[in-house]
Formats: sequence, structure tokens, C-alpha cells
Amino acid sequence: MTTTDLTFPVFAKALNTGFRLQIDPGNVLDLELIEAVDELEGKQAPPGREAFSLTFRGAHSEPLGQGTYSLNHTDMGTFDIFLVPIRHDDTGTYYQAIFNRIGNA
Repeated sequence: MTTTDLTFPVFAKALNTGFRLQIDPGNVLDLELIEAVDELEGKQAPPGREAFSLTFRGAHSEPLGQGTYSLNHTDMGTFDIFLVPIRHDDTGTYYQAIFNRIGNA
């Protein structure tokens, strides 16, 4: 799957499902997509404009640093995504990805 295939509707279908984050060879972190927000919902936007955010929750562990990671999903396959740790609480560590595209990227 290419980054242009990673659209809001694709992720919305994957809400509340599992992803595997490849930390390094032989070391993975299981994540769950817990939130997908269409930032343009209800707003007029030029054709082809897309802006959305995703929140993933992982195990209660030391947060990974922000960076590009390889994720795998049963239906979506493997793709790279830039994640930023946004909080850490008793239920896990949370990571966010933000997509902002203009035109037919």
C-alpha cells in the first residue's frame, strides 16, 4: 500500500483493530487504532484536500521516540507512517499520526 492509498476512509474501516509496529528486526509493538478524526468534516475544502488524524494505543511501556515506523495490518498490508508519542497513562502509550494533503498527492 502506498501513502496515497492511506486515506481517511481506509483508516476509518480499520478503527478498533490491531496493527503491528516493527521497532527493529525481531522486535514488534502491538498497537490499536482507537481514534480517526476527519479534520475537514463539515468544512468546505478544495477537491482532493484531505486532513485527518489518527490515534493509536500501545502497551504500557516506555514510549518510542517520534519517527517513521513500519506498520502492518491484516487488511491494509505493510506501510510506513510517521508517529509521535502524545501521552502515557495507566492504559498504555498513545501515538498520533497526522495527514494533510492538498490536491491529488
